[in-house]
Order: sequence, then structure tokens, then C-alpha cells
Amino acid sequence: ERMRITSGGNVNIGGEYTQTTYPFQLTGSGSGDAAAMAIKNLGSHPAKLHLMSGHGNWSISNSTTIADALEFRDEGGNGTRMYIDNSGNAIFNHRVGINFANPGARFVVSQNANQLEPMRIRDANNTNAVTHYISFRKADSEKGSIKGDSGSTSFNTSSDYRLKQNVTSISDGITRIKQLLPK
Repeated sequence: ERMRITSGGNVNIGGEYTQTTYPFQLTGSGSGDAAAMAIKNLGSHPAKLHLMSGHGNWSISNSTTIADALEFRDEGGNGTRMYIDNSGNAIFNHRVGINFANPGARFVVSQNANQLEPMRIRDANNTNAVTHYISFRKADSEKGSIKGDSGSTSFNTSSDYRLKQNVTSISDGITRIKQLLPK
């Protein structure tokens, strides 16, 4: 048996039918490139999978507007909602919100930090070498960074006299230093 359509309207292709609540069941076996399902259009338009419900219609397809991209579209009139380009970048309305519906920035992670770390940067390198965790840049020039090694983390900033404002000389430097209470 390769395909079964039950009297209740459930469809099972490719495997032993199991009683399930899914109206469509596709089963594959094998390894490597043994796909359970392939959608292919030999015509001039990309293959498309439509996901329809009473709440809205979505389609997943190879994008016609973004070269070699997998596109997720809201067919209810809102157009492209997310795409993954051919280099693996995922773009969601040009903003990414993790646990946050309408990010006001390009990337937002929202999480109760008492329950789970909102974000973790893990260096898989086990040497004592200093590595970059985060680099802050203006165009291609690094202006600051967060770096670390096996025992410490350093927060590095650049200090440029050309960026300073209201620079004035002080006449009572020693008096001010004497007011400090170093510990």
C-alpha cells in the first residue's frame, strides 16, 4: 500500500497509516537526500506551497523578487513577511524580534532574565587567546569592542580628541586630585 484515503477524508502517502488527527500524512524513509515531499514546478514560476486557514493564507516559495531566496508571504495582502536569501540571511520585515512582536530596532531579544539568559555569546575556542565577542563599528572602523580570554572580559572604547567638545584647561588640578578618596 502506497496511498490511502480514509472514509473520513484523511490522506496518507508513503507509509503505514496510523490513526492521527492530521488530515494529511506524508511518510518517507531513507537517509541522505531521501525527501519526504518535494514541490516542483517545471514552468517559468517558482514552486509554491500555500498554507491556508480561517485566519489567513500564507505561501512559501522561491522568491520571484529576491534572487534565489526562500520567501514567506502573507497572501492576505501584506506581501513578503520573511525571506531567507541565498547566503542564509533571514530577514523579517527588515527587523528581527525574538520573543518580541514589533521590534523598534533591527534586532531585539526580549526575555525575563530571571528565567533564562536573553542572549549568550559562546566562544568555542578553548585556548587562552583573546577573542572578539562584539565589535562596535562606524562604517568599517572599529570604535569599541568586547573581548575576552579564559579569565576575563574587557570593554574597550576608543578615545579620540577630535570627538571631544568643550575642552578647557583647569587651574586647580592638584586640589581636585586631593579630593579623591582612592581605596
